[in-house]
Amino acid sequence: MAVSGKTAWFAGEVHTRTGQLGVKPVLVGWDGRKVSIWQQPGEGRFVDIVSSVSGQVWAAGSIVGRYENGIEYDRPLIVRWTGTTWARSPVPDIWGELSAIWQGDRRDAWAVGYRPTDAGRDDPVVLRWDGRSWRPVAVPVEHADLYGVTGDRAGRVWISGFDPNHPRQVLFLSYNGHTWTRSYTPVGRKLDLESAPPGFSEDETVKAVRVFSVPSSSTLWSVGSVGREELTDWFILRRRD
Repeated sequence: MAVSGKTAWFAGEVHTRTGQLGVKPVLVGWDGRKVSIWQQPGEGRFVDIVSSVSGQVWAAGSIVGRYENGIEYDRPLIVRWTGTTWARSPVPDIWGELSAIWQGDRRDAWAVGYRPTDAGRDDPVVLRWDGRSWRPVAVPVEHADLYGVTGDRAGRVWISGFDPNHPRQVLFLSYNGHTWTRSYTPVGRKLDLESAPPGFSEDETVKAVRVFSVPSSSTLWSVGSVGREELTDWFILRRRD
């Protein structure tokens, strides 16, 4: 949820009976008296929305951009609240899906996600807003699914995700304005496969790891899961300087 003025905005998707995906990106606003609904043309979904103290609001997700050889390719989708309506923001001509968006101020915002590859390992997607346009940013990890982004009191940007080379650890990337640092949490718990249901395939990888900051502090909280289906365990992490 994000707030602009007296309106609270929620991001998600609406299911349809047409198209390949059957879902369309939708934003829903509530000003205390009436509901406003805005849909982005095309197939896709919004997954995150953020606002700043200045009232600027961004929403991020993905939209089917093009078809090649019968395969649909998602493209990053970012829209901005102008004060009266939503407008799609131009992004680099890449394909991939966005998982999260965070705004430091009117001239600094970040969106993260991933791009599937033919090799079966996703590549990281990081976009940065400089007050005029979104541009791609290189990060120090070759393959990764990025799920969360935030900032702390020291001005550092933090990104959380999954690195297939460290499947049982949470990946964190931090940027201090000049250099990137990559780090991992301790190895997560081992699955108790003896209690697994028949036909269960082993999966100990971390998933959907988000990261959040505590306002006016350097404390970070992260939530995610390990395992799948009946053996999914959720975890909460805290980082303090």
